[in-house]
Parts: sequence; C-alpha cells; structure tokens
Amino acid sequence: MRIQAQTSKVRLAAHSLSLEPSRLRLLTPEGEALSFPTDGSSFWLGSGDSCLIRRDGAEPKHAEARWREGTLQVRGENTLVNGLPCKDWSPLGDGGHIQLGDINQPALSLAALSEQPDRTSEQPLTITYFGDATAPNIARGVERQPLNFNKFLAGGTPVQVQGVLFQGSKLSHLAQAGLPLAMGAAALGGLGACVAGLVHGINPPMLLMGGIMMAGGGLAAYSNRQDISEHWGAMTRKVELGGLPSQRVQVTFQAAGPSKARFDEAWQKSLSNWPQSRHIIYISGHGYQDKAAGLYFQDLGKSVRGAELVMLDACNGGQIEALIKLADSAKVVVCSEHTVRASGFPLQSMFGKSEFPEDPKALATALVQSGAKGRPAESLVAVDLQALRDRLLPSLDKLGRSLQGSDLSLARQALQASERTDTSSKNTVDLGSFLANLPEIPEVLAARQALNQAVLAMTGHGTISFDTYSPGHMPEGWRDFTRQLRR
Repeated sequence: MRIQAQTSKVRLAAHSLSLEPSRLRLLTPEGEALSFPTDGSSFWLGSGDSCLIRRDGAEPKHAEARWREGTLQVRGENTLVNGLPCKDWSPLGDGGHIQLGDINQPALSLAALSEQPDRTSEQPLTITYFGDATAPNIARGVERQPLNFNKFLAGGTPVQVQGVLFQGSKLSHLAQAGLPLAMGAAALGGLGACVAGLVHGINPPMLLMGGIMMAGGGLAAYSNRQDISEHWGAMTRKVELGGLPSQRVQVTFQAAGPSKARFDEAWQKSLSNWPQSRHIIYISGHGYQDKAAGLYFQDLGKSVRGAELVMLDACNGGQIEALIKLADSAKVVVCSEHTVRASGFPLQSMFGKSEFPEDPKALATALVQSGAKGRPAESLVAVDLQALRDRLLPSLDKLGRSLQGSDLSLARQALQASERTDTSSKNTVDLGSFLANLPEIPEVLAARQALNQAVLAMTGHGTISFDTYSPGHMPEGWRDFTRQLRR
C-alpha cells in the first residue's frame, strides 16, 4: 500500500540485480546520464579535464571510482557514498548515490538505462488520471496530484490531463469510523459475559465465549483505533480542488469509490475527445499485489487496449504476476516493486517538459530517468510489457523446469540470499537479485538476458519481483518450481 515514509537506507549488493554493467549510468541532479568504464579501470570525479565525471564546484580529482566485483566502488576525501565517508574503497550498491562534498550537496545517483532512439514527437500526450483518495492516510497526496499537474502544465507543454478523483462516500467513511467502536462494544459484551459466568457460578462455556469476544473485539478495536479519527476527518473534510477543471487538467471529483465502470468511462472519454493523442494511463492510490487504486489488473488489462504507457503510482505494482495482465493491452509500464510515498511520483520532473521521445520505450526510460530526482520509492522501473510476455515468461518456464530436476538446495540458498520486497505478505522477491544468486547454468543466463530486455530502465534498488506463491496464470514450469521451492 502507498505510505507516507522516508525511503529506506540503500542496501548494498555485490551485483547490479542481473542488469548488464554496460547499461549503468551516473545520473546528475539535473537528470543527465553519464557513462563510465566497467572494465575494471578507474576514473576521476571532480572538476577539470582530467576527470571523466565533471561537476562544477567540485575539487579537481575530488574522488576516484572503479567497477569491481559487480559494483561501482568509490573513495575520496570529503566524499560521501550513500551518506557515509569513503576514504577507502566503498561499494556504491544498487541505487546508491555519491556526494562530492558534505551531505547537503546534490548527489550523483546510480541507474540502469537502455539505449533508445532520441527522436522526439510533436504529437500531444493525453493522460487519463484515475485517483483513489478513499484511504485517509494517502488521501491528501492523491488529491494533490491533479493540482500538481495544473501548476506546471501551461503554455506550450504538449500534455492534457483528463480523469476522475474519488474520495469515497460519506456513508462508507462513517461505517469504517464506526467499526472500531463496534469491536470495542463487542469486547465490553465479552467482559460482561465473563462477569455473568462468574456471578452465576463458574460457567465454562460462557467464560470461554466471553473471553473470545473480549480478546478478539479488544484487539480489533485497538489495532483500528486510528481509523475512527481518520475516516471521520475524511467524511467531514472538504476537498479543495481550486482551479480545476482548467484548460489543461480536466479532472473532476466524485464522492464515491472507484470501480471498473468509472475507469472505463474516463478512458473512453479520453479516446473520444483526443483521438490523435498518445495515451497514457495514470493510476494513483493504494497498491496491492493484484490491484491498484481499486482496479484489478485483470480488469484494467481488458479496458486499456491501445494505451501507450501505464503509470502505476502505487505500491507493489512492479510484480511480474500483475504486469503480465497488462501485456496484451499496453506497450510499457512505469512502476515500483516497493512502497511508494504518499506524495506519489514527482510529476513536474517527469512531465514538465516541452517535448517527449517518440518511441514508447524511450518515453518510459526518460520518465524513470527524470523521476529519479524525486526518489518517490526505493525503486522505480520502466518495463517493456511485450518483452516480459514473449521473452521473460518463456525463459522462466524453461528455468523452472530445469531447476526442478536439480539439487534444490542451491535454489533455496539463492532465495534466502535474495532481496525481499516490502509487501505485507513478505512472499515477494526481487527477480534480478534471485537470478544473480543462482548458479550460471544456460537457463539462468537466458533468464538474466530476458530480464535485461524486459527492464528498460531502473533507478534505486530493485527490478521487478515475483511471488513465491506463484498464481495459476504464470507458466507451469515456473509455478511447479516455486511450489517445490517452498517445501
């Protein structure tokens, strides 16, 4: 689910999540991608012609860097790697950052980017916005996104936003605010039953029933006590969407919950009003392993045929089991396998431009590259959905069948060493990390290559994830393998 939280401290790994080193770049605070050698040779960061990575204001030869043991290593006086001094060689790690100076200096961040055509298009972008602000803890962040669009979309910016924002009905918020009170009342009823059981002689059935009611109701009331004030505030708060709709942002507000029918209506309106546009779907709200902003991925995939790009501004959207449901409809997706801050994606960094790449893959790569500055989540990725469907899934099927006939202890060790993503179930694992920890048999190497083809761009820490409880729509060989892996 989308949360209000600081991004986690960078976790170091002795690999780049299976992505090819040749694709790694250092992103400047301005979003410029700088390449560096990965053949083991060292290079300098600082000012002057002797430095491969030059930054104004930095000392000459401020820090030295090299690619070794699967990661970029840095050392230098008055240089910070992931916020810590690095007088000796220090690994940058996936999603790491370098500051040439103190902690307040702008940072160079590590990213993986695919080479894409750099031609731009004069064709306008139409964004269909679908925001679910029914959850009080993220409501303000979701509500601000249309206003954020409105702030910078002006003049010649070739972007049009159309859609709907949902706050939830007052009756629904009232019911959810009253649920903890009802649980508290049940706990008091259980206490009364216990007292009655003692007063009228020891009555084991009554005492047992009262104890269960008291414990269950009390625990439920205590764990949901915050919902009372949150949902009451959501019910009484007036949504401030001043200035909307506007010339560029046609987002309207509804005091209801999201649904597939309402999304279909918004999507068809975009197609009808702007038939000559390049269409982007923007989903904003809570994210789970099978849905986002109240929309199931299966239903979303059936509706958005013809969309160029889907943006999942929601937690845990970067799961292969969810993304495959969009592969027959959209070309690319921008998402994160981790939790996303309540404030959401940095829209101005992503869309506050006068022109955009013509190729959908290049567009998704550029959005991830420019969005890295805002650090909305622990990871941000652009995924080629056709490559995921046609190359990655078949390779995982073959890999699963191969590993079933081998010693599973090595696969279990690889799983144990791999990075877990932050879903509530804790069953999701970063696929790049898992593949990097497996023995380098041909099927593993093929799966790594397929992952490289599917992941167009990555900033932060993580590629896409998989669920160790593989659902029925995943390839049979992979599904059977994960089942054996859990034994």
